[in-house]
Formats: sequence, C-alpha cells, structure tokens
Amino acid sequence: MDENRPETRIQDRKEEDLIRIMLATDCHIGVHERDPVRGQDSINTFKEVLQLASKYDVDMILMAGDLFHENRPSRESLYQTISLLREHTLGDKPVSIELLSDPNDGKAAGYGFPAINYEDPNLN
Repeated sequence: MDENRPETRIQDRKEEDLIRIMLATDCHIGVHERDPVRGQDSINTFKEVLQLASKYDVDMILMAGDLFHENRPSRESLYQTISLLREHTLGDKPVSIELLSDPNDGKAAGYGFPAINYEDPNLN
C-alpha cells in the first residue's frame, strides 16, 4: 500500500459519491411462454429485477446477455416488457450517470431521436 495515501474505509464514503449498479443477465423473456406452468417465469424474473432495483434505489441496471429469448419476441412479451419498464423506470428521478462518448455514434440513420434514451426529452 502507498504510504502517502490515506486509508479509505467504506464507512467513510459519502452517500452522494456512490453509484449503485445492478447487474442482471439473460432474462430470456418469452422462453416457454406457451407452457401453462412455466409460461410467466421469465417475465416474472424480469419484474423481480426491476422491483429489486427500485427497492435498493439503484442508479443503473446493466443488462448483460439476452433480454428476449427470440430475436422477434411475441407481441405479448413486448407489451409485458414495455409495461414493466414504464412502471419501474420512467419518473422524475434525475439521471445521475452521463455517457461521455458521442451519443450519435450509435444512432440509426434517418432517425431524429438520440441513441441514448435518457437524453430523449420525450421520455423524461
């Protein structure tokens, strides 16, 4: 350890200096959706992720892996997912994370809205 550097303990850190990131992977929404027993498992798991994010007041959810099981999810899977995202992510809480790269780098050609949805004034 560097002798000139003061020791920092977790209890010394300030709440406003923390960024809470929740990691979730491979929800595969829509897998087995026609199964009468397991049909709602994947969407219920995604709902639980969003509920835990709200409970622990996270600043960001990093979704690694597949959100949907199919590359063209069913209408029901899309509606359920959009409904949950609207319920748990849209609101007045300020966005405390800023993307420092050029937001137009991932922008689809021919569309006027930004590639980064939190910068879209129509969403927040």
